[in-house]
Amino acid sequence: PPTPEPTPVPPTPAPTPNAVPHLMLVMADDQGYHNVPWRNTEQAAMPGDQALKSLVETEGVKLDRMYAFAWCGPTRSSIMSGRFPSHVTEDNAGAIDDVKGGVDLRMKLLPEKLKEAGYYTFIVGKWHLGARADVQLPINRGVDHFFGMLTGMGDHYSYASNAASGYTDLWENDGPAYGKGGEYSCDLYTAEAVRVITAHDASVPMFGFVS
Repeated sequence: PPTPEPTPVPPTPAPTPNAVPHLMLVMADDQGYHNVPWRNTEQAAMPGDQALKSLVETEGVKLDRMYAFAWCGPTRSSIMSGRFPSHVTEDNAGAIDDVKGGVDLRMKLLPEKLKEAGYYTFIVGKWHLGARADVQLPINRGVDHFFGMLTGMGDHYSYASNAASGYTDLWENDGPAYGKGGEYSCDLYTAEAVRVITAHDASVPMFGFVS
């Protein structure tokens, strides 16, 4: 009998626009070089330590020469603007009525650049990049959805902020997050991030910043 013709291998399909990756950035405030499970086995175990250690060892990169500013505000400004703090701000002010702190409005932030590229953007947690005027709010700086605190030094249970003169600092988009409290802040922010990610249309690239 004749030899059957080999089954042709279909060509590899060209990438589609939906192949653009989703991006997640997680920032931990005031975390020391030695306060991670892959560097210090003697510290008290935290939920998720082993999973994080395994992820870093199998898929991650350990940075042995990573430097950050001494305060959280300038570090955030640097990450979001792509510039050294000395070129953005070295002031850690973040109070509602403080004229200092934040990123110059003439500088585009990472969410603004990604939004121009077709991304849906959200931030959950701490903003601390300026809140004195409406134009400084996250939703006016390229963020489609924001939930968290605008300033810093917030209480995990009452959400009162020392940087905001003791006022409750819990916001959703452009106004107070009425009725959204009542939980430990980390649990509250985690639940909101999971909600946003789960409800998102996966065909649209997404950038999330949890801090």
